[in-house]
Amino acid sequence: MPVREVKLVELPQNFGENMKAIHPSPNKEALFPPEHWARNSEENLDISHEIWLRMGLSIASTFGENGRSLFLAVSQGNESYPNDTVEILNEYYDGLLDDADPKYASKASVAKKLEECGVKLGKYPPPPVGAFWTIVMSVTKNGEAKEIIECEFHLIVQKTLPFLGFSITQAGNYMREISPGVVRSDIEFQEMAQAISAYIKEQDESIQDTLFSFTSKRMNLLDDKVLRTLVQKEFPRMRSDKDFLKYALEDGVFSMAKKTKEKNLNPYEDLDDEYVFEEMVLPISYEALSEEKANESIIKEFVELISSDLTKTLVAIGLLLDSYKDPALSKAVVITDEKASHDGISRGGTGKDLLGMAVSFVIPNTSRISGKRFDPTNQFNLQSLKPNSDILWIEDLAKGIKEEPLFIMISGHVEVELKMKKVVTLSYEEAPKIFITTNFPFEGIGPSSTRRFVTVELTDYFNEQHAPIDEFGHRLYYDWDPEEWERFFSYMFYVVIPTYLDVGVRSQKTSKNYIRNQVIGVTSEDFFDFCQSIDLNTDQNEDDIANLRNKFLKDAGEDSKFRIERNLSTFSKWLKIYVQSYLGLVLTTRKSNSKTMYMLEDVS
Repeated sequence: MPVREVKLVELPQNFGENMKAIHPSPNKEALFPPEHWARNSEENLDISHEIWLRMGLSIASTFGENGRSLFLAVSQGNESYPNDTVEILNEYYDGLLDDADPKYASKASVAKKLEECGVKLGKYPPPPVGAFWTIVMSVTKNGEAKEIIECEFHLIVQKTLPFLGFSITQAGNYMREISPGVVRSDIEFQEMAQAISAYIKEQDESIQDTLFSFTSKRMNLLDDKVLRTLVQKEFPRMRSDKDFLKYALEDGVFSMAKKTKEKNLNPYEDLDDEYVFEEMVLPISYEALSEEKANESIIKEFVELISSDLTKTLVAIGLLLDSYKDPALSKAVVITDEKASHDGISRGGTGKDLLGMAVSFVIPNTSRISGKRFDPTNQFNLQSLKPNSDILWIEDLAKGIKEEPLFIMISGHVEVELKMKKVVTLSYEEAPKIFITTNFPFEGIGPSSTRRFVTVELTDYFNEQHAPIDEFGHRLYYDWDPEEWERFFSYMFYVVIPTYLDVGVRSQKTSKNYIRNQVIGVTSEDFFDFCQSIDLNTDQNEDDIANLRNKFLKDAGEDSKFRIERNLSTFSKWLKIYVQSYLGLVLTTRKSNSKTMYMLEDVS
């Protein structure tokens, strides 16, 4: 068996990369050989030395260093020289590169030499996975066999788009799986067209013009009606559950056990029947988080300055950051002012919006709607609710909105009705959590409200005269560098969430100050002060409500007098609200000689 006489040398590391610089391709117009030429190279070839050398010189002259893999693919299958190692063949190709001559550079010449070596080359490469074309043999008028490309438009929808990750959900939404476990929603036709174009550019240059010509004439046919035949697939969105909090980070899924607070990071591809939506991925890696950074963060200082009850603030934020909806714990979060207005004038600037923005940075799929225009009784009030939202933030809710219409949104299903479209009903589990910021206390008071709301009151440390930019010297969030964002997310994951898990929502009670503001909101400030002055309690003897009303009217303001004298039962309603909501007692009445007598009882 003949053996080529070659002196072996040890190949240096990164040999191929170095050779590209030493031996560039002499033919600049055909820098890379078609990939299918190497794939078509068969084993057990019987190539004579002379033919083999001509083939090698043609490859080296045409493709330079980029032809090395093709030369090796053909040469390693040569039965005539079975002892040729990769090292030997690489040294041969080094010599061929030194002898390369542009006058021998021709892609057609290489193809001819390869066929002489027994490599059966097709004019076109075999169609890859997802191809919307096939290679068929045709016979010319001269009786010669000829390869032609046949394209079929329906295969673009049936094969190419699914291969590129596109599908449609049962609800009719176009989706794209952009990597294992990660999907992009709200796909537009333009993205599909661009993906098809990119796919064509990845194919062998010999077929690109044909494919582009075919698609450019037919992409206008890629409309909604045609795309309804796409492969149907559902993508259950990753959410926290009763046992674990889950967040999508740059380097994987970060989870925290609710009982033990044990932290883990797992790759997206390990998700079990769940998917991360692209917009959910937070711009932070797990390794960038630390408790030390949390304690150095600006957001920590900001939250401590604005909180009248820091623990309650952290628990409320934590509740919003937990996308799991516990059926036994249906609560909305309300952020308001410790010194809420009762005169109908909005006095903002305390930091409610900045606190809400902090929540939305951790839960990006937060829908934010204007509370000034929000009407819970309007059938179209949720038109701007984004699909798959975890939080519905009603920003700056106007004065006078009743709580009762919100109850069904908090503890039941949510109906989203778009104009000229059918109503979409979101179940309790699918519906977002409700988050409200407002400058005013709710008018609805009582056990129903207490059960459904976690209310956080902010101090007036920041106000119209002293803004956060005055305190910190920059705009929060907008002027932060990457290091401050690391501290921000560290605070959320190492301080806020652990506090939420340790303390729990059930322990959060509505403050007396907030109840006071609510009572004043539905009665009047002078009425509240009057009730405080007479010290209503269970030890008092029965008294006539009319007698008590007359005492109040002696010094009452004009507005209170007008409201009570206009409707005499108003005083009784106000008294009941004060006793039951603020004192936590029960007011009972009985008739006695045309008088209405009242007394207070403790039935707790």
